[in-house]
Amino acid sequence: MNRNTKWRQKGFSMVEIAIVLVIIGLLIGGVLQVQSLMVNAKVKSVMKELEGVAIASAGYKDRMSRMAGDTNQDGKVDSSVDFWLDLRREGFITGAATLASGPVHELGGEVIVLAPNLSFFDQKNFICATKIANQVAERMDVLLDDGVATLGNIRSTTEDVLTGTASPTAYNQSENTTAVCQAL
Repeated sequence: MNRNTKWRQKGFSMVEIAIVLVIIGLLIGGVLQVQSLMVNAKVKSVMKELEGVAIASAGYKDRMSRMAGDTNQDGKVDSSVDFWLDLRREGFITGAATLASGPVHELGGEVIVLAPNLSFFDQKNFICATKIANQVAERMDVLLDDGVATLGNIRSTTEDVLTGTASPTAYNQSENTTAVCQAL
């Protein structure tokens, strides 16, 4: 009996296994790249949403000679409800003219407006996108501003921004989400 006939190949060769591993690696890399592109698209959408509200607010102020939501004419947003109603009534943002809340952004949070707070943007009204993952918030800050959460035109705060008690905080990877805010 010939020795070569006894040694029939059972299983895969090292070259075949290597090729399969390379293909798996390329597939995983492609999936991760697609996920990254999807997150980047959502980040850009949120950034455009904030910028759109800021432009709408400036347009309202130019047309009406007062800030939207400023019920006592002191330059500060007194009522977030009136802010959104004013912008919708004048056609600066879409939605029913009776809709009294901000839009929901692409990452699932809400766009809110707040009056000046001495510890946050000094004497400026500001808008925030809530429920932003910390890594995403930091990426937004790097793309739009200086990358420092407590300085510049883009700032980060904890979710207590909804209570009106915002103060700037560094990007904290132990926290799940943050709010990204921009001065109006």
